Order: sequence, then C-alpha cells, then structure tokens
Amino acid sequence: LYAIAIQTGLRANEIRSLTRGKLQLTGSTAYVIAPAATTKNGKTAKQYIQKELAAELLNLVGKKLAGAAVFNLPSPFDMADMLRADMAQA
Repeated sequence: LYAIAIQTGLRANEIRSLTRGKLQLTGSTAYVIAPAATTKNGKTAKQYIQKELAAELLNLVGKKLAGAAVFNLPSPFDMADMLRADMAQA
C-alpha cells in the first residue's frame, strides 16, 4: 500500500478505487491506471512502478478478478487511524 503511494503519488481515494484490472504488472513496463473519475485533474493517469513492486502486487492480486479491489482499506474517516497504527507498529 505505502509503496504504491510513494511510487505513484496516488492519493488515498485513488488507491482505494484500484482494482486488479487497473494494474499492468507484466511486460517491459509495469504501471497503475488511475481513472479520470478519481484523479484531481479529472484525467486518466498512468503511473509507472518498479518491477519489484509489480512482482509483489502480482503475488497479491494475481488470482483476483479484474474488478476485485487491490487493497482492503478502511473508510476514508478511518485512514488517519490506520496510518497512526502502522506508524506505531513500525
């Protein structure tokens, strides 16, 4: 989750909307597609990611259907609590 955020610059709502079908994890370049409905400027964005992250994501979502969510995130109102808990654990 955090590697996706760092490598792509996607915001929480954009990451929340990621589905398996919006990930291109094989081939010469791996990337994540953020649909126009979720981006700040209203345009579809293709964000490239490192091959190592693509391999990790492929292990995570490789057998999921295209419409399946990549991450199981809490509600937008609970994101700060998730971040605090993760920071405390780290």
